[in-house]
Amino acid sequence: MTHWVATLVVSAGDLGTRGKVLSKLIELADVLSDKLGNLVSFMAIMEGLALPQVILNHGVWFLVVLVTLLFVV
Repeated sequence: MTHWVATLVVSAGDLGTRGKVLSKLIELADVLSDKLGNLVSFMAIMEGLALPQVILNHGVWFLVVLVTLLFVV
């Protein structure tokens, strides 16, 4: 599942689509850990998000942080 997560983010089209995919994966990880208690799947998603292919997409992470700040505040 770890490589599947990275593939989803990297293979998404433009920056906006990558940001949406990344946001959904973060939401999924939150649901898996807090509501369902499925820590194994949670860790698989988090490990996928921590792969260099995903981390080095700085524009995507900036977009996710920006959207999060806009909707939280």
